[in-house]
Amino acid sequence: SLLVIDWLGFNIERLRRGFPGTFSLKTILMLAEQMLTTIEGVHAEGFVYRDIKPDIFAMGLLFLFDMGLSGLYLDPDTGSHMPFRDGRASLGTPSFSSSPFEPHMHT
Repeated sequence: SLLVIDWLGFNIERLRRGFPGTFSLKTILMLAEQMLTTIEGVHAEGFVYRDIKPDIFAMGLLFLFDMGLSGLYLDPDTGSHMPFRDGRASLGTPSFSSSPFEPHMHT
């Protein structure tokens, strides 16, 4: 299979490394608003995104990509939350995961 999309621009991590110092508070707040809106959109479609990190957000109009570790969190038949399952391997990037990182919390 092949997916062709527009060039999305640089990701936030690449831009962060390219700028000396830090982003301004205004930039951080603008990015945070777009990130949260994007994640809420994914969540509204019934998916939980398991690999949030600066590398997966492209600049410009903010895009979220690399859905490889995402998965449904609502049962498509009942609409109820899928049960948590212990004993599964951790998913995502630990340095950007919830703190403390608890692998058993992922479905």
